[in-house]
Amino acid sequence: YRLPEFDTTVRIGQDGFFRFPQCGEVIAAGRSSVEVARDLEKRLEKNNLANPYVDVFVQSWEPRRVYVIGAVKSGGMTLELSPSGTTTALQAVSAAGGFADEAELGKVVVLRREKNGVATLPVDVSALEAEAKSHETILSPEDTVVVPKSRPISVVGQVKNPGIFYINTL
Repeated sequence: YRLPEFDTTVRIGQDGFFRFPQCGEVIAAGRSSVEVARDLEKRLEKNNLANPYVDVFVQSWEPRRVYVIGAVKSGGMTLELSPSGTTTALQAVSAAGGFADEAELGKVVVLRREKNGVATLPVDVSALEAEAKSHETILSPEDTVVVPKSRPISVVGQVKNPGIFYINTL
C-alpha cells in the first residue's frame, strides 16, 4: 500500500522480538525472513488489511559469537556464527582444531545463558561416528563449548611404553 508507517526499519532486541505497526510484538529469533514476512501478513490480515504483501530484508547482522574453551587444539577460541545457517557444538570444536589428546569426551557441555541462570547442555560426541543418529547440540549466540581435560594416568616401570596417558570415558 506504499504507506510510510509500514515502510519501517526495526531493530531486533536481545530477546529476539521487534514491534511492528498493527502487529505488536513479533518474534524474529530462530526464524527466516520469509517466515517473519508470512507472520506479518497474517497479522495484518487479521487487522482488516486486504491481501497484504510483506518483504523482510536483513539490513545488517550484529556479531554472533560462540566460545570454545578447554581441551581443544586451539583452546580459548571465539568463533563467529554464520548468520544464515546453524552451527553445532561439534563443528565449533572442529573449527578450534579438534579435540586435544587429553579431552574428556564424555563430559563435553555447552553453557548457555538463560533468563533464570545458566543451562548446561551435554554434547553427544558419539555423533562423530558415521552411524550415529543422535541429536546434535545447535549453538546459539554467546554459548560456550567446554571440553574438560581428563585426568592423566602415569605408566612407569618395566613396560614397553612408559609415559603419561589420558583415558577417554566415552
